[in-house]
Amino acid sequence: MALSVARLLELRDYLIEIAKEAGQIMTSQLDQQGVLATFDELTRHGIIQYGPSEIIPLVDDNFAFEVRICSGWSTKPLTVTGPTEAKREIEIDKFGPGSDITLSHPRQIISGLCTSTTHTLALNIYPVFPPQYLLLTKDSYRLQTEPMDLDDMRIVPKPEFLDPATKFRFFPDEDQERDTTKVPYAYILKRFNSEVVMSLEVVLRFYREAVVECTKILREEDTDRSTVGAHNFILTNDWILVIPRRRGLYEGIMVNAAGMMGMPTVSNKELFDIWKRVRPSKALAEFGVAREAPTDRSISGQVVGSSKQVLKLFM
Repeated sequence: MALSVARLLELRDYLIEIAKEAGQIMTSQLDQQGVLATFDELTRHGIIQYGPSEIIPLVDDNFAFEVRICSGWSTKPLTVTGPTEAKREIEIDKFGPGSDITLSHPRQIISGLCTSTTHTLALNIYPVFPPQYLLLTKDSYRLQTEPMDLDDMRIVPKPEFLDPATKFRFFPDEDQERDTTKVPYAYILKRFNSEVVMSLEVVLRFYREAVVECTKILREEDTDRSTVGAHNFILTNDWILVIPRRRGLYEGIMVNAAGMMGMPTVSNKELFDIWKRVRPSKALAEFGVAREAPTDRSISGQVVGSSKQVLKLFM
């Protein structure tokens, strides 16, 4: 059962009110227009590397993929390496002393849309869609491998929906009657009750429960593992999904959360050819944990249908 328009508006207003009370966001039309103007200007000057993408739909083992060959990614560094001798004398601006992310331009930081005391909102200089954001902790010594906390949940600004023209749907948004064994990796899916507005504290609790399960799955693969399991986290207005991750690199290709959901992006046709050679479903099983049994779980009541409208996290 899809959420009604009134229900979606109620959820939107609820989240915006929380953020406003916390002094986190300003969402006026002027702010949005200013961000787009900055994005366009930085793109013209070559700071933001944005270009058209070629979209290639694929189906492998009944799992749908939508691969993007993004020309703007041709200069994106895909590995973290130590500085060469020639670069040691060059001082590169970062998002803080502990950060490994380059601050390419002062206007990359979007202060008008985020007045948080815990996070910095910035334009992603390698976007797939215009504009795309980075949401970074002001404490630059925090690691991406650390579990999310209430401050991270609180900063989610408001529902931003995927282009309704796109036909691609994440697998939890598909018909509940369909066979979900096609998903090539283990995952923890927790659905929300459509009749209850979920508080941030409850969402955080669901996330933490999922991370515990994720760590158990990874420890079954690696009994020496003692830390919180690496994972991708996807949040929508209907569900949260945690995907255990075993590796970040396989056969020369890499993948982020969107890629694990079937929307990988590559910078050139050579990398796309690797995806085809190793088979996309096989690659996802290697990045994650090959799936053996369903892990779809209902949370806080009945399993409900999806509105198929996805919250875009500024991450």
